Amino acid sequence: MIAVVLHLLLSSAAATTTATATATAMAVAPARVTVVVGYDGDPRGARPVLSYADDDAARLYLSALQDSERAWLLTTFDDDSARVFPELTRSARAPTKAELGRVLGEAFWHLRTLRDAGRQTEFVFSFAGHGDVTVSGEGFLVLADGDLTRSELSTQIVRGSPADINHVLIDACASYFMVNARGEVTAPAVPLSPALLELVAPQVADDAAAWARTGTFVSTSSAAAVHESSALGSGVFSYLLRSALAGAGDSDGDGDVEYAEAAAFIAAAGAGIDDPRARLQVHARAPLQQPHVALSDLRVGDARRFLNVDIVTVDHVRVLDQHGLPYAELYRGESKRPLTISLHGSTFYVVQVGAREATLVPRA
Repeated sequence: MIAVVLHLLLSSAAATTTATATATAMAVAPARVTVVVGYDGDPRGARPVLSYADDDAARLYLSALQDSERAWLLTTFDDDSARVFPELTRSARAPTKAELGRVLGEAFWHLRTLRDAGRQTEFVFSFAGHGDVTVSGEGFLVLADGDLTRSELSTQIVRGSPADINHVLIDACASYFMVNARGEVTAPAVPLSPALLELVAPQVADDAAAWARTGTFVSTSSAAAVHESSALGSGVFSYLLRSALAGAGDSDGDGDVEYAEAAAFIAAAGAGIDDPRARLQVHARAPLQQPHVALSDLRVGDARRFLNVDIVTVDHVRVLDQHGLPYAELYRGESKRPLTISLHGSTFYVVQVGAREATLVPRA
């Protein structure tokens, strides 16, 4: 018997309370539209093929379906991933610039419709895959038919979005240079600081205004390689970010996971890594217009099953899905209260605490 509190919200009283709280939150929650892109390869053959960018995109897309009015997935699955996500192979679109342009047109039309109906709106753009920096210091993301440059991301996505708030999430090599104007390719990795961010802040007035309503969460401050793990079946940053958004990052227990909370969770996860080269360099910057906006809100959306973990009594809990792959990671960190994890996409889970484990079959 695992010596932590593991229970589902199954009683009628809890279900009624949860339903009431969810209905109240949804009445004021912004309408969210999400575009998720994942691409393992490089059409030039200049970089090794990644193993899990397609998986990371699929898992984030499935999570986005819980709290988004509309969501799109752009990826090409390898054979192993296609067996894990057979239902998504028919609906996923190609991870190309051309297809991204079409999807952005659909997403922005939907956002305008929601805005015209009086809703507050949020747009989420997520990318997993290769990135790099040009000789002039401009970051770019690798898509199947060409590169999406930092300037294109700024004009087509950040400035082009009609949403009140944008969220840009990137897991790629050199992803820091996608959300900051220039970078010195040969410079060593340095700690991020407010002063450094000011130096690389957008200089054009229109550009700066658009970025002021945009939050950014990226995986590295240098040209470091993407960290992938066969044990996780995922990129390390993408996996930890999904854990945070599922609820592991909600350190104050209010149901919202803010930028600072998600960044603190990932930092806590890497605190025990001895080799500094293996630690993730995370850059999180909330929208200046709404610094406490939620990256995820457990009180809204379609999630109906939750796991409560008394993380105060243990150091570390891991939850596996039905495929035997890690679903979420929980660390005690600074948390002084139990954590609530949203469960979706799996018929059963395995909860591990050290060498002990228990099978969890949600029935609600």
